[in-house]
Amino acid sequence: MDSSVWAYDFNTNAWQEKESSSAPGPRATHAMAYADSVGKVFMYGGTENGTREFRSYDYNSNTWEHIEEPIPFPGTRSRFAMVYIPDTDQLVVFGGQIGSQCYKYTNETWVYDVTTNTWTNVTREEP
Repeated sequence: MDSSVWAYDFNTNAWQEKESSSAPGPRATHAMAYADSVGKVFMYGGTENGTREFRSYDYNSNTWEHIEEPIPFPGTRSRFAMVYIPDTDQLVVFGGQIGSQCYKYTNETWVYDVTTNTWTNVTREEP
């Protein structure tokens, strides 16, 4: 496992390694999503027992930024799904393994607003 970042250029049909001194360490079981409204890739969580690290990558400046965790925050998480919704400019995080306990999974759904840097737990309660 390494922490290299590769970008694909559709115009040249070629891959290019993007070396950055601010790159996060190697990880697995994380999720990434591209938010076209800000031109950044967001990376959250991952590693074997989960992490709460939340970062964004700006292709144009080739820099990673650590995003401070506002409260509330989904917390330590791995093995989950994340997608960007362009119509609302939000990331949606669903499920995954929480905390550092192996195989403790959740059905939580969290929404991150890209423009306001806020998280909201939108998990529906069972009737």
